[in-house]
Amino acid sequence: MIDELFSPGIKLGLVLSSRRKVVELVIRETGLGGVFDFIIAQEDVERLKTQLLQDPLAAPSSGREFWYVRVESPY
Repeated sequence: MIDELFSPGIKLGLVLSSRRKVVELVIRETGLGGVFDFIIAQEDVERLKTQLLQDPLAAPSSGREFWYVRVESPY
């Protein structure tokens, strides 16, 4: 996933607190398949947290900065 995020060009992605299968189903049913370059779902974040707790040095070392943005839903 890191290679996809840092490949040249503008990326359009979703970062959600939902499960991946639910998100993929909604995208498929709404005809939005192929629109997004990446999806980061709840289990992706959980998996990374677990990996980092077990081995803090296992963090991705691409030499690039990561920016964390939290977007709150108004609903």
